Amino acid sequence: MQTIRTSIKEILITHGLSATPAREAILRTCMTSDKPLDVNFVASKMGDIAHLATVYRTLEKFVVVGILERVDFQEGKFRYEYVKEHHHHVVCNDC
Repeated sequence: MQTIRTSIKEILITHGLSATPAREAILRTCMTSDKPLDVNFVASKMGDIAHLATVYRTLEKFVVVGILERVDFQEGKFRYEYVKEHHHHVVCNDC
């Protein structure tokens, strides 16, 4: 766990962000997921560390600095995922 914690701090600092407990927890949640996550899901994992508004602002800040990508599955909300490698998501328009 120490290794991933160190790398999370390094990622935040490298992108010009301070490594607050809320940012670390949000990034850890996104990094350990194998699918894009919505704001409410991330917020549900935060407990008392971060409220919904903080989660939303932090996810958007991560997108701006290039840590996360915003994904739109045309479901009325965005999802966010950690940028590991460039890939595409398919959305079916017929179902």
